[in-house]
Amino acid sequence: MAEQLQKVVCAIKLPHPDSNISQFVTISIGVACCIPHHGEPIKLLDLADKALYRAKTLGRNRIEVIDATKLK
Repeated sequence: MAEQLQKVVCAIKLPHPDSNISQFVTISIGVACCIPHHGEPIKLLDLADKALYRAKTLGRNRIEVIDATKLK
């Protein structure tokens, strides 16, 4: 789903005239995966937020995933 959303945003070619990075709007997405009904939703949201900022740090217009099932 994240890849499809990224493709749609890219295909729209929405101008981003105030950006020094890209002439068009791009999208960075952070995803956190977990086992259903395990853990607290706020922790999962925090992991997704961390993944999003990692995506932006690594170059923007990308998808980063954190697998919460592999974390202690």
